[in-house]
Amino acid sequence: MKHIHETNENGLILPVLIFRPDLQTLRQKTTSVAIAMIGWTIWAYFFVPLFSLLAWWLGYRRFDRYVLLSNYSLYQQIAGLLPIIFVLGAFFLLWAAYNLIRFRGHEKRAHAKDTTTAEMAHFFEVESNLVEEAQHSQISTYYFDESGRVIDIVTKKRLQQNLT
Repeated sequence: MKHIHETNENGLILPVLIFRPDLQTLRQKTTSVAIAMIGWTIWAYFFVPLFSLLAWWLGYRRFDRYVLLSNYSLYQQIAGLLPIIFVLGAFFLLWAAYNLIRFRGHEKRAHAKDTTTAEMAHFFEVESNLVEEAQHSQISTYYFDESGRVIDIVTKKRLQQNLT
């Protein structure tokens, strides 16, 4: 996929936004997932004190007494839990494989159809030519009334025409 960039009046290079993830390159998808994972990790880190408080309130000392300081060694406890972990992990992998085989190539969610200029103009209660101008303009100014409806759309092209 060719990277498309636009330049504003100050010479800054602006990337064109991608609103459809299916058009993203593998690199863009990977970057997006990495950024999301970093964000979730930071978010979870901020809640560690809350989790610690909740564990203390629910009786962390009981966990300490019955698990860490019990007569069984930690190795025996882990050895007892390991088969359960493997069985649950195998069940999860089998379930994921089943879903992969069953739903491969069957997209349940339909993509939204592209909206026409006439439909947008009807929805926003403005003229079709205003919507078309706004779609092709880099800079647009929208004017609203008190109830939040669009009154007018002034594009860079219309502004230049009005000044001359």
